[in-house]
Amino acid sequence: MKKLAVMALVVYVFSCPVFANNNADIMVELEKAAQKYCDFYNEPEQMILINGKTFVVYTTAGEKVDGECSSGSGTIFQHIAEMSGSKVINPDILDSLSGINTRFITDIHISSDGILTFKNNEYSEDDPSCCPNDLFLNKVRLFDMKVLSQKLLGRVPSDEHQYGE
Repeated sequence: MKKLAVMALVVYVFSCPVFANNNADIMVELEKAAQKYCDFYNEPEQMILINGKTFVVYTTAGEKVDGECSSGSGTIFQHIAEMSGSKVINPDILDSLSGINTRFITDIHISSDGILTFKNNEYSEDDPSCCPNDLFLNKVRLFDMKVLSQKLLGRVPSDEHQYGE
């Protein structure tokens, strides 16, 4: 049994080269890939290796328009980058989701089996453009970005939104 545990540890160590890289190097590459945003939060919220791919959850704020920073409602964004070592393959896999409002995302988590869960706000008919009030819990399979479920949790009062103003 002890030999199996040692063998599993050796396989794990040699199959996870990204964690040998310095997290700071990874974040430098992500910041370069996210240059259209004004502020880049330099701490990854989650970093996980799944089937040889590394996924990094990170945050930006503001967006550059004609060289100037824009701000206002909904300028804080959550992203998930797909990485190979410290090289950015895709700076935001959330861009490929269809049918889900990715502008207002919170509580992102990626499980070791490749299931992404997060909450987001969707617009209902009477919501103003600043404030989608329908709160959903979503599950997405990272392998193919297939939406597995989208459950309405309820309505959020306009004054309780978690995203930036």
